[in-house]
Amino acid sequence: MRLQQTLIRAMTDTPLRVPPSRVALARFLHHGHALPIARMASLLGWTRSEVRRRAAEDEVATPGGLIPWRAAAAWLVEAWPLRQTLDTLGPDAHLLPVGLHLTPAPWELPFYLTHAMAVQAQVENLPHRTTRPATVSDYVADLLHRSIDTDTLTVLQRDADFLAAFRFAEGRDR
Repeated sequence: MRLQQTLIRAMTDTPLRVPPSRVALARFLHHGHALPIARMASLLGWTRSEVRRRAAEDEVATPGGLIPWRAAAAWLVEAWPLRQTLDTLGPDAHLLPVGLHLTPAPWELPFYLTHAMAVQAQVENLPHRTTRPATVSDYVADLLHRSIDTDTLTVLQRDADFLAAFRFAEGRDR
């Protein structure tokens, strides 16, 4: 019951954001160009001041008020649940690296861990994010992404699908 109350409170305290259209999202992913702050804010569902603040925090240069594509792509992965992004893209989902497409996790976990992750997703300080993960799955994906160590990256240097998704999520060169 407390978990439900926590989740309901978290959902009602979150301002409604308007997701991008399929056309706007596909255009952004296809063209790979820098975007003006106003269009970036619209694409992410953030305010212009949130985009500017995030650019400053990430030390992203904004020449002429433009957000570089690599930073924008990483913020897009953060701003919207991947399920929502993939569903919005529909037939254009191929514009995201295959490594960002979702797959069911084939394991079982003790209830206390899933319960703790649901609560932690709502209460953990996430200074690396402007937008909180929308679901427990998104939170766990963020947690697992942050846990990838340098030895794993070294082993996966020749895995093109992994690198495309990892670099996309990190805002690095395609």
